[in-house]
Amino acid sequence: MALVYVEDLHSGMILASDLRSPSGRLILTAGSQLYEAALNVLGPWGVVEADINETTFSREYRHKQRRLEPFKALAKEALAPRLLFNDINREPFSSLLRHLIYRDACRFQAGDSKDILPPLVSPQTKQKNPVPLTLPQLISGVTELFSIPLVFSQIVESLNDDSMSVAKLATVLDKDPGLSVKLLRMVNSPHYGLANKVDSVQRAISLLGTDELRKLSLGRSLIKDFAGISEGLLDSEQFWRHSIRCGLFAKNIAQMIGANNPQQYFTGGLLHDIGRLTMIERMPDLYYEAILQAREKQQSMHRAEQEILKLDHALVGQFLGERWGLDTPLLRMIAGHHSPRLANYSQQSCILHVADSFAHVSGRELLLVETAPEVQPKAWQELSLSPEMIAPLLFRVEKEFSLTMDTFFTAKDEPVNRVAEF
Repeated sequence: MALVYVEDLHSGMILASDLRSPSGRLILTAGSQLYEAALNVLGPWGVVEADINETTFSREYRHKQRRLEPFKALAKEALAPRLLFNDINREPFSSLLRHLIYRDACRFQAGDSKDILPPLVSPQTKQKNPVPLTLPQLISGVTELFSIPLVFSQIVESLNDDSMSVAKLATVLDKDPGLSVKLLRMVNSPHYGLANKVDSVQRAISLLGTDELRKLSLGRSLIKDFAGISEGLLDSEQFWRHSIRCGLFAKNIAQMIGANNPQQYFTGGLLHDIGRLTMIERMPDLYYEAILQAREKQQSMHRAEQEILKLDHALVGQFLGERWGLDTPLLRMIAGHHSPRLANYSQQSCILHVADSFAHVSGRELLLVETAPEVQPKAWQELSLSPEMIAPLLFRVEKEFSLTMDTFFTAKDEPVNRVAEF
């Protein structure tokens, strides 16, 4: 028996074991022969692969797999550095690696090239013997950079006014046409799955709710205001691509395990690394040293931050979130996304912790180092995700990624390179 992806299934194959949907619902029993009618319903059911009796493989399928083998070897070699801190012989990474090898092997076979870590550009400041800033110094040393954007401040003020109607709130959003467009794109995106298109800002606000509007407007404002920070050390486009991918993983994991308000996890992913931008902007020379050390010693970035800057971006991000008045679940996500133990393994921190690592491993965004963060075994266990849920998770994220990029970016913002479908 062998696992075969849906796109490779064909009539005549026989199931070696029961075929179930990602939610566990039985679709076909072991021994069933696949026919065209059955194949057509597997996609809508969310099925990604099926366990097939190898004796029923067609000649064409076997030939395709033989041609793919050398590209699988290349894909495994390319993915190996990303998984340096995680055990590929244990879940979730044994299953994750299997699916990513197949995805990247198909990319390589189609002529795509390996993702390469970009060269590091030294900051132009070059301070002599730079000294790490304390957390209060890091925040108080900047006014404009860390102030809540004007439109967002007005939105918060309006939301705190009990007499403010949705119509009046919509007029506040009209002051930032770009934000209004993003709001409509968001509510019409696959995240919400609405049957009818929403073309009114008022209607979008009513559907999303004021709390979600608060978070989305902050996320959009941050992407806009932080877009060009320290391009020499960090490519802002790649930074936001990773943040969006992390948010998609977090939201989908939350949905899979039945967590409350899964949309807030997308916002958490969007904001989880905001402290990194702060540190790069305020301490570029020391951050440059931290990147060099992480690359040379094969360290994680947050560990190198702790050693060189005496702070890490999760702590800085938590402090910024408190300044902006973010609610407790979001603060837990930001603060605990590298060390959920520090957040008492709360559901919020565990979801973001796993989502961040999955985004680093599976994404094509090589930010500062090639290795993905380590996943703490207890955090994975707390989520109770089965290995069979990993493939559907990857497929959902890849499917939603390009659409979500369009939600936040337009041609007037930043250029966006499409990623290959899974």
